[in-house]
Amino acid sequence: MLDDSQDPLSSWSYDELLSMIEEHSLPINDLYGALHFHLISQFRLFASSLKSRELQFTLLGKDVRGMSTMLQKSVRKNRSPQKFDRVGVSNMGIEASLAVLSGMLRPYNENRHSTLLTALNYPLDTPTNEPLKTSISSETKQLIDALLRKEGVVPGPDLKGPVIMKILAWTGYLEDCTEQWREYVERQRIDAFSRRGMKDRTKRTIVEWMPFRVNQDQRIKDIFKNVKRLDVTGLTGHECYVEWVRAG
Repeated sequence: MLDDSQDPLSSWSYDELLSMIEEHSLPINDLYGALHFHLISQFRLFASSLKSRELQFTLLGKDVRGMSTMLQKSVRKNRSPQKFDRVGVSNMGIEASLAVLSGMLRPYNENRHSTLLTALNYPLDTPTNEPLKTSISSETKQLIDALLRKEGVVPGPDLKGPVIMKILAWTGYLEDCTEQWREYVERQRIDAFSRRGMKDRTKRTIVEWMPFRVNQDQRIKDIFKNVKRLDVTGLTGHECYVEWVRAG
């Protein structure tokens, strides 16, 4: 539940793919082969759950803004509950997602684990109306040079196009958007509670605030590993998750 990329690798766990490579003795760069085995294991796990659980699926190819009304009709017909314990949404922003989907979440007093999980993608959901800064600090430049050397590239003025594109991508990964996200969520927090009866869960139960952010306090080899992970998965490192609960 991250981006709308058509790359099959996008949004899957890179570490789990690496474990598939080791488990099935695949070439170290055969990530699509690893994804094949990973999906088979996930499908088998899901299929086994069908034997012990009663599940119902409703597929709606309609505008999400009419979701509540459409579900009410479907729910009435099949006698299913109209409130849900987990609602996940991405690429809509906080205000839009809460406006459309908050009423579908089961209240906290009925299930304290009920959560509306909002995934905010960068730069699809830029927190401010201002363009993000593109200047590179001297610290970031030094780090990029160290990462290039780790890649086997000697930094210098004569770098070719593919290396320049890599530098631009890595610079984006290393940009710190933490405060921008916090300011954005803070602006939405009071309005969310007053208008929708929703409040953000400060103690996370599902996913970290920014789980893919590159920790630049690590050793260079660990930073390099995280940067390469972002290269492969199509993530940016700036994906932000907010867990919301419905008061009541």
